[in-house]
Amino acid sequence: MLMNAFEKDWIQLCDGYIHYTEKKDPSHEEIESSFNYLQALIHEFGITKILVDISDSNKPNAELRDLLKRKWLELQDQLEQVAVVTGENVLLNTTAKFIIRGIGLKGFSLHRDSIEACVALGVWRRI
Repeated sequence: MLMNAFEKDWIQLCDGYIHYTEKKDPSHEEIESSFNYLQALIHEFGITKILVDISDSNKPNAELRDLLKRKWLELQDQLEQVAVVTGENVLLNTTAKFIIRGIGLKGFSLHRDSIEACVALGVWRRI
């Protein structure tokens, strides 16, 4: 059974995409839980686009980087596009590029803010 969205307040189901905000210092268990929830949302709703905001996160250690690589590779075939928001954090931008390009993830793009990421995903709407 799919959890209520409020139980995972850092993961939101939006109109046509999932908005995932990485915690500042996520633990191994939090990453596992988040990716299990993402998998459930993808399966339940057929969502193929994700906005990942890591702009307030710290650089993950080597163990967490390896876990993130594995988890994104597991989801890759189910996703059309993933837009990663790094903000102005040069270190995070470099780390994200390393992870994404280093393992050949397809359909990933890097952005400075959520608006730019939404435009890339094709989900930006003016109100």
